[in-house]
Amino acid sequence: MYFERLVFGVSKFGVYKLMNKSNLPEKAYRNLDFLTSQDARIIRILSEFFEPQARFKKYNIVDTIVFFWFCSFKIQKRGL
Repeated sequence: MYFERLVFGVSKFGVYKLMNKSNLPEKAYRNLDFLTSQDARIIRILSEFFEPQARFKKYNIVDTIVFFWFCSFKIQKRGL
């Protein structure tokens, strides 16, 4: 038995068929225009947290040590 997947939109003017299986929009996770947009910023931020966490689980890493340092150079101005 075959069922066609339909998506309907509802407005104050009535119910409208928006799309069926043949014209579904691209999945959001495959849409690079969306993923690089301001609207998807939170997804990119969360990815920066969850991707390393998944990698740590994969390699059974339970503890890490992080070193931070600051390096600055003094620039001397020479007179002409």
